[in-house]
Amino acid sequence: MFKPITFSFIYLFTTLFYLPAALPILPDPDPATVQTQTLHHPPPSPPATIPAFPEQSELSGCPLDLSEDLFHGVKSACGSKSHHKPDPNSYADQLHRSRCCPVLAAWLYSAYSKTGLRATTKAPPQTTPYDMPVLPDDSETCVDTLEKALDNRGIQLGRPNETCDVVYCYCGIRLHPFSCPEAFWVNSRGKLVGGEAVKKLERDCFNGGGGGGGLGGCSKCLNSLHLLNGDKSGRTNQTERTSKMHNQDCELMGLTWLLNKDRAAYIHTVSAVLRALMMNTEDASDPAFCSLNSDGMPLAVDSSEINSQSSSTILAIRLHQYFLPLSTLYMIIIFLFTRPSWARLMLTRFCVCCFEIKTVETKQSSTNLPEKKPDMPQLAETYACAPSTERGRGILISGDPKSNSILYCNGRSVIIRYLDRPLDVQVYGEHGYPATVARYSPNGEWIASGDVSGTVRIWGTHNEFVLKNEFRVLSGRIDDIQWSPDGQRIVASGDGKGKSLVRAFMWDSGSNVGDFDGHSRRALSCAFKPTRPFRIVTCGEDFLVNFYEGPPFKFKLSHRDHSNFVNCVRFSPDGNRFISVSSDKKGILYDAKTGDKIGELSSEMATKAAYMQLVGALIVLTVSADKSAKLWDISEDNNGVVKKTLTCPGSGGVDDMLVGCLWQNDHIVTVSLGGTIYLYSASDLDKAPIEFSGHIKNVSSLIVLKSEPKFMLSSSYDGVILKWVQGIGYSGKLERKVVSQIKCFAAVEEEIVSSGFDNKVWRFSLHGDQCGDGDCIDVGNQPKDLGLALLSPDLALVSVDTGVVLLRGSKVVSTIQLGFTVTASSVSPNGTEAIVGGEDGKLHVYSITGDTLKEEAVLEKHRGPITVIRYSPDVSMIASADANREAVVWDCASRE
Repeated sequence: MFKPITFSFIYLFTTLFYLPAALPILPDPDPATVQTQTLHHPPPSPPATIPAFPEQSELSGCPLDLSEDLFHGVKSACGSKSHHKPDPNSYADQLHRSRCCPVLAAWLYSAYSKTGLRATTKAPPQTTPYDMPVLPDDSETCVDTLEKALDNRGIQLGRPNETCDVVYCYCGIRLHPFSCPEAFWVNSRGKLVGGEAVKKLERDCFNGGGGGGGLGGCSKCLNSLHLLNGDKSGRTNQTERTSKMHNQDCELMGLTWLLNKDRAAYIHTVSAVLRALMMNTEDASDPAFCSLNSDGMPLAVDSSEINSQSSSTILAIRLHQYFLPLSTLYMIIIFLFTRPSWARLMLTRFCVCCFEIKTVETKQSSTNLPEKKPDMPQLAETYACAPSTERGRGILISGDPKSNSILYCNGRSVIIRYLDRPLDVQVYGEHGYPATVARYSPNGEWIASGDVSGTVRIWGTHNEFVLKNEFRVLSGRIDDIQWSPDGQRIVASGDGKGKSLVRAFMWDSGSNVGDFDGHSRRALSCAFKPTRPFRIVTCGEDFLVNFYEGPPFKFKLSHRDHSNFVNCVRFSPDGNRFISVSSDKKGILYDAKTGDKIGELSSEMATKAAYMQLVGALIVLTVSADKSAKLWDISEDNNGVVKKTLTCPGSGGVDDMLVGCLWQNDHIVTVSLGGTIYLYSASDLDKAPIEFSGHIKNVSSLIVLKSEPKFMLSSSYDGVILKWVQGIGYSGKLERKVVSQIKCFAAVEEEIVSSGFDNKVWRFSLHGDQCGDGDCIDVGNQPKDLGLALLSPDLALVSVDTGVVLLRGSKVVSTIQLGFTVTASSVSPNGTEAIVGGEDGKLHVYSITGDTLKEEAVLEKHRGPITVIRYSPDVSMIASADANREAVVWDCASRE
C-alpha cells in the first residue's frame, strides 16, 4: 500500500506543478486600470471665483471606471479593423453608426456612472432648473481621458472624417450630472434612491428576468424607461425644448443607474435600448419598440464573447489537454508497480473511457471541418415601390447609362431599378429621414443622395453600399443634387435658413467651394456645367435664375424673366446652352458661358412644366401637368418648337399628371403623380409604353390567389389595390367605384373583402382588373382583422376590439363578445375553425358550429400582442406573429 500512496503523491505534485500552465494566462493587473482614472485632480483649496454652476466646482476632471471589458467592447464595435492609422476612406475603417454608437455609449455611461450619480447627490436642488442655459458637461474631458486610455492599449477608433471625433461629434454622447426628481431623490442619509418606476425599470431590464431577452425584453425595458419622466402633462409651463431635455435626462439617468447597479446584468439590454433611442427618427415621439441591428451583429459584448468562446470554455479545453495524459501516466505507474486485480480492472475501464473520449473528439473535430452549406433560398423577384410624389412638386430621377439603371426615392429608401430587368431591384435604406433625390457620379461608382434634414450621403454602388461620407449640407430639405463632370464636387439646392439655400462642396472632404448669394426663397433646382470652364446655375421659388462662375464659385448675374416658380434648370450635354422651365408655362434658353438669354420655347407649353431634361444639343424633353410629354427641336436661332407629343395612356385623372422625366440610352422615362413609370422607346415613339408601378404608401395586406397564371393582390392604406403576376411583376391596378382607405384585406378568385378606418366592411365582386358594385356592411366597431373561408367564401370572420363578428354574404349573423382584447383573427379554409389572437399574446382556438364559437384550446408562446395569424395552404400548420417581431409556426394537429 505504500507504493500506490507514494506514486499518488508524486502524481498530485506533478499535476499541481503543470496545472498553472493549463489555466488561462491572465495579465498582471495594471494599476492605471484598477484604480479610477482621472485626467487631473481638483485642487484642495476652494476656487477663488464663484462658479457659474455649482456642479462644476464639485467635479474638476472626469473620473472614469475603465475596465478591460470596456476596451474589448469598444474595440469590437468602433475600432479600426486595419493595423494602421484609421483611414475614413478604407472600408475596414468605416464606422457603422447603428452598431458603434450604442455600444460606445453603454460602456461610457457605465464608466461614468459613479461620477455622474455622485454629482447628482451633491448638487443642490434647483428651483428653476431649465430656465438657465444648458449645464456645462464633462464630455470633452471624458473623451480625452478615454482616448488616452485607448491609445495606451493600442486601440485606434475609426473616425468619420478628420474633423469629427467619434464620441462627441459622430455619436453625440454628452456626459453631465443628471437631474430627474420624478424618479430619483436624495434621502435623509444623503444617498440617492429610486422610486417605484425605477424598481420596475430594474425588473424589466434585467437580462433573463422580467424583461427577458431579445427584442421583447428590450422593448419592455424601453417602455419602462419612458415612465421615469413622470406625468408629462403636469409640466405645461415648460417649452418643447426644455421638456425634451428633461425627458432625455431622465432616460439617461435611468440607464446609468442600471449600469452602476449591475453592469454585467444590464449592459446588453442597455445597449439595445440606446440603439433604439439613437436611431429614432420621429422627433415628436419616443420609440415604442426595439429593432434588430442592420448588420445583424450583437451590440455590447464582453471580452469572452469577442473571442467567440468564454473563459470557462478555455479553461476546460486546457485542463482537458493536460489532465488526460497525466492521468494516463498515473494509472500506468500504479499498474506496473502494484499489479493488483483492481488496478487491472481500473486500467481497462480507463482505456475504454479514453477510447470513447477520443472517438467523440474525433467526431467533434470532423464536424468542425468546413461543410458544404445547404442551398439557401435565393431572392428571385422584387416588386419595387413607386416613387414618392406630391402634387404641385416635380420629382427628380437620374440614371446611369452604363448599367441602364435609374434612381428614385420613396420614404427613407433610395431605389435602384434596371430598365432592362425590372424585377432586379436594389434598395438603399440608410437615411435617417425621408430621402428626396439621388444622383449617380459621372463614373457610375458612387451615388449622392439627400433627404429632408439637409443631409447628403455619398455611398458606393458595390460592396453592400459602403458609405464614403455623410455631410449636413443645408438646414432644410434638399431638392436637387448635381455632380461636377470630374466627380470631385457636388452642388445641392433646397430649403434652409438665411443664405444657406445652395451649397457646393468637395465630395471627399465636404469643404465649401464657393458662396451662393442671390436667392431669397427655396432653391428648387441646380445644374453643373458639363465642360470647362465650370459654371453653376440655380433657380427657385423667388422666380430667379442665378448664374455663378468658379471655382471657387461666386455670383455673376441673375435673370427674372419668369413670373412664377422656376421648377428646373439643365445644361445641354455639349455645355453650350442651358434652359429653365417654370410654372408660368415658359421655357427659356441661355448661353452657358456668359449666362445671357438667347431664346425661348414656343407657346405650345400649355400648362405648368414640372420637369425638364436637355437630351442633346438640339432636343429638349419636358413633362407637365397636362398629362403629356413633349420633345422640342431647338433651331439655329435658339428657339424651340414641338417635335413630338407623348400622351399618358392612363384614365385622364389627376394621378396621370406627369411630374418627372429622363432620357437614357434608347429609353424615355416619364413618371406620373400616381407613381406610374412609363417607358417609351426613343427609336419608336409610336409604340405603346411599358408601365411599371407599385405602392407609394405602406403595404397593409398581401393575398396570393390560386389561378393560372398565379398572381397576387396587394393593398396599401391609401386604398390602392395592385395586381402582380409572377415572372412579370406589375400587371395593373384594380379600379373600385368606391374609393376608400384599406386597413384589412382578403380575397378569393371572384370576390374582395376589405375594411378601412370606420365601422364598415365592403364586399366587391372581382371581374378581371375591375371591381363590380360593392356591398357595405356596418359591423358596429372598427375592424381589427378579417378573414375569408377560402372553400366557402360566403363566410367571413371580422375581429373587433372586444370580440368577433360572423358574416354570411352581406349580413351580420352573429356578434360574439370574447372577454379579452382582440388584435388578430383567421378562419380555416373550410370554415369550421377560427383562431383569435389577443393583446395578451395568447391564441384562442375556436370551433365554428352554425353561428356560434366554442373554445377548444389556448396556445401560449408569444410575448407581445398578436398582429397576424394565417393558415398554411395545406392547412397542416398555422403561422402567427406578434408586435415584438417574433413569428411562431404551430402544428394544427398537435397544436404545438
